[in-house]
Amino acid sequence: MGLHWLMLLLLVAVFAAMELSDGFPKGSDTRASLKTLHFTLGLTVFTLVWVRLIAKLVSPAPLIHLPIARWQEVTAKVVQALLYLLMIAMPLLGWAGLADTKRSRQVDSVLRLAAACFVHREQGSRGNDQRNL
Repeated sequence: MGLHWLMLLLLVAVFAAMELSDGFPKGSDTRASLKTLHFTLGLTVFTLVWVRLIAKLVSPAPLIHLPIARWQEVTAKVVQALLYLLMIAMPLLGWAGLADTKRSRQVDSVLRLAAACFVHREQGSRGNDQRNL
């Protein structure tokens, strides 16, 4: 249940960061910081939605003991599916929207650096394994 409320707070924070950034002049440090916060929180939401989906598959929701109408059950499932779709699609669309901007080069550089560190670490550990054989 804690993950549910964390996701809600993150979604509110993502929205607030982007909305608040519009109140500052373009090029200002505050605006840039709020946009960076928006991107970071958006990626966090994207990651946690997958954690939520895995948790949902591993441990299904508890049964409702009070009978509900069929239309309510269907509506709840459709709304839930749309929310999951939104939490996956919005970060992907935001990332795609960065593709033509100067900011995307900065984000791309950070992602490339992270990937290079990971690959370097993996190659280093494989090299040690081969020497030990």
